[in-house]
Amino acid sequence: VRTAVFALSGRIFTADLASGRVREAPAAPGAVGPHLDPGGSRIAYAAGGALRVTSVRGTDEPLAEPEGPDVAWGSAEFVAAEEMGRTRGFWWSPDGQSLLTARVDTRQVAKWYLSDSAAPHRPPTRIAYPAAGTANAEVTLWRITLDGVRRRIHWDEA
Repeated sequence: VRTAVFALSGRIFTADLASGRVREAPAAPGAVGPHLDPGGSRIAYAAGGALRVTSVRGTDEPLAEPEGPDVAWGSAEFVAAEEMGRTRGFWWSPDGQSLLTARVDTRQVAKWYLSDSAAPHRPPTRIAYPAAGTANAEVTLWRITLDGVRRRIHWDEA
């Protein structure tokens, strides 16, 4: 391993582990969960509900964008993150030419509104929260190639 990638304050950085040099990679605001492809030239990450791919030294493009405010690509839903300890929502293929990604649809999940008592001038934040006995997010799995071709992976969805 020669390169490390990390997010800090919604921005993506790469670090050359041999030289110690750190560079910022192009990324959309709010970037989280960056992962380097097996070849070390591209970084996939989630931002604003989209799954995005940026090159280490070049462009940043969405690979899958949400169809609405209650859909997100490349992120773990609440139950996976909190109850199962899975915080990732996408994985590179061994050849680096596609990603396996979760598509999370929270339209049926109850919405809760959380206020910040330290900032009463700000409006509450709306979150999808699957309380006990209520609907969970609908999670589907997709393979998306770097040129945007999507194929749904059907699995035990019971």
